[in-house]
Amino acid sequence: MTSQKIVKIVEDICQLGCTRVNEIIRELEHGESLDEAGSLSEHETGLVLKELKAIMAVYTKKPK
Repeated sequence: MTSQKIVKIVEDICQLGCTRVNEIIRELEHGESLDEAGSLSEHETGLVLKELKAIMAVYTKKPK
């Protein structure tokens, strides 16, 4: 279950636009901390990364 804190951070990050979201995904994958992610635990940061990847996957799917 995703907490409201995670949902809010993901929504705030998504407001930054696709380019920045993709940058944040890459930064999180490399273990970097981000101001946009606030003071999250490692577990919570992983949840944010998972949610951002799921959202961005919609934009990278190719039509059949």
